[in-house]
Amino acid sequence: MAGIEQLLEDFNRMKAVCQEMEQKKILVGIIGGKADSDIMAIAHAHEYGATIKPKKGRYLAIPLTKEAQAAGSPRAFNDLRFVNAEGGRLLMVRDKKKRGGKTESEAMYLLVKSVTLPERSFIRASFDAQQDELGSIVTGAMVKMLEGTITPTAATESIGAQAAQLVQGFIDQNKVAPKSDSTRKTQHTTLYESGAHIRDRIAYEVVIK
Repeated sequence: MAGIEQLLEDFNRMKAVCQEMEQKKILVGIIGGKADSDIMAIAHAHEYGATIKPKKGRYLAIPLTKEAQAAGSPRAFNDLRFVNAEGGRLLMVRDKKKRGGKTESEAMYLLVKSVTLPERSFIRASFDAQQDELGSIVTGAMVKMLEGTITPTAATESIGAQAAQLVQGFIDQNKVAPKSDSTRKTQHTTLYESGAHIRDRIAYEVVIK
């Protein structure tokens, strides 16, 4: 009888923790409330792609030099002029004096009506590429929970923390590639870009369904 009572007790305990676990959902990514709207917009553009159009005026100004990038807007300069370049491109250039008194034109900005960013998934792609690792994380936490060594809360916290680390590791390994035939180069610099630091904003949150 003692053995049956123990089995029944274990069964009821496992049933209770499974029911509690069923009510929990683990969110991993750039969590709302923990990131401002600009970071959320940048992360969404990376994950799903986006077409960016000017909010004001006719063109977007794409910086072509470090100086232009640091300045941010063409309005920071008072010596720019428009130039129609090959292929119908419209540039904003400035004349700079070189050694010997020679003056040369330098293209500072490319003006475009829109920019389409290719999908560069770093969350979905991370989990797709690391299904085995994620499965092991979930299985390990569930086994400990059913054994009674950790609570459902501890299990979800463990899964969430390790899942977030998987995404960060995916970025660290430079595996975030544009989903586009136009470029094969793997880049992740904008996931670290000053002011954004998307990689460092990846977090998790456990919520009740």
